[in-house]
Amino acid sequence: MKMYKGNEPDESWEEIVELREFYGSTWKVFVRHTDTTGQYVSVKLCATGQVEHKANYWLAWDSEKKKISSRFMVDAKLLKNNRLDLYNVVVVNLEAWL
Repeated sequence: MKMYKGNEPDESWEEIVELREFYGSTWKVFVRHTDTTGQYVSVKLCATGQVEHKANYWLAWDSEKKKISSRFMVDAKLLKNNRLDLYNVVVVNLEAWL
């Protein structure tokens, strides 16, 4: 099986947490406030080591509704359907930080 490693974003992103090991790697959560309305925060989740399948997820956090938004539905759906435990930990951490 092919393995993938996440690509950390540039310095314009803020790392808010490094998560314990899931699927053979720790994961980092980065955020960037790019929405002019302030409602949405861009989120990047990336594996620090080698993992099977997808190692980067692009998400959006809805600050008003306190949930992962459907703005990047494909990655949110993939994460929730294939790595629900990781998805849930990301949500808990985003709720605490944002």
